Amino acid sequence: MVSCTDKVHEYISPSITRPRTKRIFDQYQQTKGIDLWSCHYEIMKENLEKLKEMNIKIRREIRQRMGQCLNDLSFQDLQSLESDMESAWRVIHDRANRVLTNQIETSKKKVRNVEQINRKLKMEVGAMDEDPYGLVDNGGD
Repeated sequence: MVSCTDKVHEYISPSITRPRTKRIFDQYQQTKGIDLWSCHYEIMKENLEKLKEMNIKIRREIRQRMGQCLNDLSFQDLQSLESDMESAWRVIHDRANRVLTNQIETSKKKVRNVEQINRKLKMEVGAMDEDPYGLVDNGGD
C-alpha cells in the first residue's frame, strides 16, 4: 500500500502470500520507473556510517581513559581528559562512600537489634534461675 505521503506500507491479507506481494511491488516499480528501496537503503547506509563514526570515537575515548593513544593529544586535550577523569573519579568515590555508609548503618542497626534480643534473653534466663519458693528472713524467729 502507498500512503498519501508516498510511503510504502506492506499489508498482507490471508489470501495474499509474500511472493505475490513482492511481484506487486516489482510491477509497481517497473510501471513507475522508480526504485522504492534506494532511498531507504541510502538512509540506512548514512545511519550505519554515523554509527561507525560514533563507535570509533567512543573506542578512542576508552583507549585514552585507559592511558593509551595519548601521543596525538594536545596539552589542552590532556588537561580536559584529566579533568573529566577527576570528575568521574569523584562521582565513583562519592557513590562508594554512600554505599559503604549505608552498609555500616545497616550493620549497626543489626548489631543493636541482636544486643537487644540478647539482653531480653538474659533477663528471661535470669528469671528462670530464681527460686520461686525463695528463702524469707522472718526477722530471727
